Amino acid sequence: MGFLDDMSEELDSVRRRLKRAGIEWKGGGSTGGRRGAKGTSSVLASGITQARCLAMGGGGAFVAVLALSQALQGFALRVSCSSPLGLPTALGFATVAAASVASVRVAEGISSGLEAASSKDSQRISDPWRSMLEAAEQPANSGEIGAGAFGLVLFRALGGRFSSVAPSALHMPGAFSRLSASLPATLEYASDGKRQALAVLGKNFGCHTCGTRAPATFIADHMPPLKTVKLANAKLWRRALRQTLSQRFYPQCQACSTLQSAAVRSGQTTLRYHFTLAALRPYHATGGLLVMGSLLLAQQRQRRGGSTSRRSI
Repeated sequence: MGFLDDMSEELDSVRRRLKRAGIEWKGGGSTGGRRGAKGTSSVLASGITQARCLAMGGGGAFVAVLALSQALQGFALRVSCSSPLGLPTALGFATVAAASVASVRVAEGISSGLEAASSKDSQRISDPWRSMLEAAEQPANSGEIGAGAFGLVLFRALGGRFSSVAPSALHMPGAFSRLSASLPATLEYASDGKRQALAVLGKNFGCHTCGTRAPATFIADHMPPLKTVKLANAKLWRRALRQTLSQRFYPQCQACSTLQSAAVRSGQTTLRYHFTLAALRPYHATGGLLVMGSLLLAQQRQRRGGSTSRRSI
């Protein structure tokens, strides 16, 4: 019995030393080291997977808030990207800020859920990875203002315009219109050369109304439409002041062109929503990139904190 007691005490001593070193050992001789290495590798892979989940969740929340705002602006307020007084820009500004905060909040919730679901594995996660998994809480703790501000800057840096959050009005340049993606126009129809140039612009920038790049051909769309321009230029004050309404050609898909023709004939303001995957642009990745940036910043803070504590020791 004395021999067994000595062996038991020795094993307990080994376990305590391994535990202090941060290694979980359950016996098994030399295979324990290999199991520990595999466990560490799987934990790192799990950390990367969870970080991706946070970014995807935050990115999805950002796009969802933009889609909800577009629906509310169109259906409830009848606001389009071409509405006057800067209203679509103001609403888009508020939407992007709110969507940025929502993306971080959703990532925080996913992080908490993953931690709860994998509590056993999380006990073996190294400090840098634990810091990354908990990093979604950092922007929220530092205030929604910070998350919203970073989201606004990132959205603009990725080419987003706040007014483009709103739906397109078929009688005006759409949410995806760009002056650089248009050509000067007159009351005459587009020439063959301009049609070819607009086809190239359409492939690069998409339909100015709905954003799709899929059509084989694009129509040279007069903006504003010919009927609108002729009626406007016929007004007495425009003729007296010799101020005519100018036009430009924008690339437009056949579906939007058909809807526009019906809207112009009826004289009604018809909105075109852009909820489809074809309307996605780089700035729609703002939420996911914001979360990933938060994760990386938190990891850097953790590393700096660790190096500082080691120097102090």
